[in-house]
Amino acid sequence: GDYAFYGCEALTDVTLPESCEVISAHAFENCTGIDTIHIDNAFCSLGVGAFRNCNRMRMANIGNNISQIGNMCFAYCSSLQGINDKTKLTLPMSLDTINTATFFMCEKIRGKIILPHKITTIQDNAFEGCRQIHSIEISKKLNFIAHSAFEKTYNFTRFVGSSTDYYTIHYGVLYNKDMSILLYCPKGYNGIRVNGAEGIFNLIKFTT
Repeated sequence: GDYAFYGCEALTDVTLPESCEVISAHAFENCTGIDTIHIDNAFCSLGVGAFRNCNRMRMANIGNNISQIGNMCFAYCSSLQGINDKTKLTLPMSLDTINTATFFMCEKIRGKIILPHKITTIQDNAFEGCRQIHSIEISKKLNFIAHSAFEKTYNFTRFVGSSTDYYTIHYGVLYNKDMSILLYCPKGYNGIRVNGAEGIFNLIKFTT
């Protein structure tokens, strides 16, 4: 249930069986001794804050059948380097949404993020504070990115991938479909000079 192992600092390695259907909200939150979790390809969902502030966890092996990762599930997992891989974020193929603050302040996640092909939505603060991400490959079905999804991603330099029914990528910058509105210009991108907040610049209309 909710808060089942909250604050159990003695836990170091968590393995859950295929029969697992739900990891409830905050179930392992503040289990600061966990190094690795293993979920044996179960068809299950991860609740809100399920692993929040497991700040020594380096890898989460959750397989490809996780149907939902709740808000703030891995928030403040500051040592997390990979999902389904020791050194990179390989998200379950069954996911269609990256929820609010899912990877908030996961400072060790690095490199290129490739979104599973079913992803349609990236919610607020999803990757905020993931300072070592340098690019993201969007999925063809993506139709919504919240304004704050990539705040404080200081090394983020470009979007990559094919344009979608909703977005056009041009030289690493994300526009609406007809390129009349510049939506997201990564802070590390040098091709356009604009003033704005830290991280990603949002909803900047072209003036013609």
